[in-house]
Amino acid sequence: MRGRAPDDTVPSQGFATEGERVTGPVAPPGGAELFATAAEIVTELARASVSSGERFVRDLLSRLPLN
Repeated sequence: MRGRAPDDTVPSQGFATEGERVTGPVAPPGGAELFATAAEIVTELARASVSSGERFVRDLLSRLPLN
C-alpha cells in the first residue's frame, strides 16, 4: 500500500482549508453565543442529574424486599 501523495496534506486542524484560514485577530464570542453555550451546559448537567437520580431510585427499589 502506498503512502499519501506529497501534495495531499492535512490541514492544521484536520478540517480547515487554506481558504478558511484566519489571518489577524479573531473576535471573542458575543453574548448570544455565550448564552447558547451556557444553556447547553445547563441542559447537559440536568440530563446527567436526572440519569443519576433514576439510577439511584432503581437501585433503592431493587433493594426493597418484595414480601
